[in-house]
Amino acid sequence: MNLLAPAQEVARCFNEDETVQHEFERLQFIRMLLGPAMPFTEKILGDLDWRQAQATCLQVRVIGLPLN
Repeated sequence: MNLLAPAQEVARCFNEDETVQHEFERLQFIRMLLGPAMPFTEKILGDLDWRQAQATCLQVRVIGLPLN
């Protein structure tokens, strides 16, 4: 049994969360540079940026058998 597995999982989650947060901030900065040309509210734009950051940065974890 790997005693470091829980600590590694916590570190992985932290790193993923940090990556998503940095990508979100980058998207927000780009949107700020482009100016208020969008006809949506800031909340909607923030939600869209957050979802884009998650889709870009989060890994998809699957459990299964290799197909040969």
